[in-house]
Amino acid sequence: NVEKAEKAEKLPRNASMMKSLLKYEEGMKAIEDHMKKEFSYENLAFWKAIRKFRAVYNSRLELTSRRLVTDAKILFDEFIGPDAPQQVNMPASSMDPCVKIFTDTFSYPKGINQWIFDDAYHAAFNLMVTDTFARFRMTPIGKELIARLEEVQSAERRKRKARALNNRPGRSGSMSHSEHSNSKKKPTRRSSKYTHSEDSKQ
Repeated sequence: NVEKAEKAEKLPRNASMMKSLLKYEEGMKAIEDHMKKEFSYENLAFWKAIRKFRAVYNSRLELTSRRLVTDAKILFDEFIGPDAPQQVNMPASSMDPCVKIFTDTFSYPKGINQWIFDDAYHAAFNLMVTDTFARFRMTPIGKELIARLEEVQSAERRKRKARALNNRPGRSGSMSHSEHSNSKKKPTRRSSKYTHSEDSKQ
């Protein structure tokens, strides 16, 4: 699973923040609009296209198939080839391995597999983070979206922490330790207090 593999990657703060924003429609749209204004949208279009490619061909058993080769050639012609209409702007070292495989009659098509675009995919994302996103986050819409994202992430962390505390060994149901102590001292109030705690959670 591509998403699980990417979650396992330890990303710098800006990279993690950008990847999180790209998961939301509003964040994706804002970053797309910003990159179009800077005439650098092709890098994001390439990243999105390769992400889909990786999601389709994510089995280690599927190396080279006719469909994979066809789809890979379409992506190469669109984003990397010498006459690509959306030619990506990134270091040649990231694209040279792809170019060699697609243009070398000895390597093509047997050199094509589901990992062929990986270097270029990561290079495109890193370039967006260090270049485009560094400017996007300073814009009014960038600041607003990042602030909202941080609020959501903070709320999620609090929920995870609360669940972890409730699932600690030694706890009985949803009652706290102090509630257990009070229930022994004041048996007549135990029922109403427990019910109130349960109601407040509903």
